Amino acid sequence: MPTQIGDMTELQVVSHIAGDGSELKYLGYLLQLIKLGVVVSGSKTSLVLRHLYYATGNLGFLRSLSIHFAETEEENENVDKKDPSPRYPKYLHKLKISGLKNGLPSWIEKLKALTKMTLHMALITEDDFKILGLLTSLSWLRLRAESCNESTVTFKKGAFQSLEFLDIERSAITGINFDNEACPKLKNIAWSSTGEQSLSGIERLPSLEKLELTGSFDVEGVKQAIEASKNYIMLESYPTRTRSGV
Repeated sequence: MPTQIGDMTELQVVSHIAGDGSELKYLGYLLQLIKLGVVVSGSKTSLVLRHLYYATGNLGFLRSLSIHFAETEEENENVDKKDPSPRYPKYLHKLKISGLKNGLPSWIEKLKALTKMTLHMALITEDDFKILGLLTSLSWLRLRAESCNESTVTFKKGAFQSLEFLDIERSAITGINFDNEACPKLKNIAWSSTGEQSLSGIERLPSLEKLELTGSFDVEGVKQAIEASKNYIMLESYPTRTRSGV
């Protein structure tokens, strides 16, 4: 990353930028930055993250952040394990994390304005999932390959109160359950996978309008759940991956 980037103060979009920790500090001078994509690699992952979080904590207009962890010599870790009160990007609306293998940074639970999140090869835990469920503005969640440590995920009562769209793509998740009073605003579920999957509780979703399933599902069981629902639900079912626009 060029050190002179700190002089480009009118920049609003920076994509796929890579650098060591000391270089990333210059991002903090881009006060007009709205969208940022960063590739983290090398043997000093925790140091790079520390500089990244510190720099982006300055950016009051930053709304979209993508962090991709490439193969590193050091097992990546959450920088806030060492610093309990790190600076972080406070005003994000959109966040994408790929390749972080030790769970989510704890500052994510403070992102009250976050509306859209994508996870890929992040291996989140059940505790991480609970944190996501407490994000009061989160309306769109995509879980891609290796995004979750758990094979079965339960959306519990009171969680994901603003979630409207759930997209699960080639994830290792094999079962999804919806408890009563979970996801009251969820309108659309899209789930594609190559293995056998289990889906239960959709009849408890008062706002569900569309269900798109690609892979091996108990379609008859799903249809029975739809019939038990109080609202009309459009079902699209494909035996193989034919979804478009994803």
